[in-house]
Amino acid sequence: GSLAQHKGVDRLLPLLARLNRGDDPFRLTVVGDGGRRADLERRAEREGVRDAVAFTGWLDNADLPDIFAAHDIFVYPGRWDEPFGRVFLEALAAGTPVVASDVGSVADIVGPGGVTTDGSVDGFADAIRGLVEGGRLAELSAAAKATVDRYRAEAVVPQFLELYERARN
Repeated sequence: GSLAQHKGVDRLLPLLARLNRGDDPFRLTVVGDGGRRADLERRAEREGVRDAVAFTGWLDNADLPDIFAAHDIFVYPGRWDEPFGRVFLEALAAGTPVVASDVGSVADIVGPGGVTTDGSVDGFADAIRGLVEGGRLAELSAAAKATVDRYRAEAVVPQFLELYERARN
C-alpha cells in the first residue's frame, strides 16, 4: 500500500524504538511505497532503529501472503475510520495476529484474531509487549485463522442474498 499519513506510518518507527528499549529486540518490515518513504528511512536513522527495519517498497499482491506469514504480528497504526480494509483479512488468513488502532470497523473485522489500541505509540507498545510477554501469539494466530472464515464467500454470500430478499419484500 501507500505509505500515507492517514495510515499512521509515522508511528511505526517511534514504536519500534520504544519496543527495542527492552531485552528482546523487535524487527519491523514496512511494506509499501510513496512520498513518505524517504522521510521514514531518515527517521529510522534518527530513531536509532535503521538496522532493525526493512523497507520493501511496493510488493505484488501475490507476494503478500508469504510476507504476512513470515511475521509474528501485523501492525496497523491507522488514523482514519477504516470502513473495511482487505489487509486485515490478508493478515488473518495467514494466521498473523493484528494489532491495530481502534478506528472504523477494525475491531469488528479483527475480532479475536487481534487487539485494538487507542492508536498511540504507548498503546501499541503496551499491546504488543502484552501479547509477546503474555505468550498469546499462538492463541491469537489460531483465532486469526478462525476469524477469517466469517468472511469466506460461502459465509457472506447467503447473508447478502437474505438482505437483498428482505429489502425486496
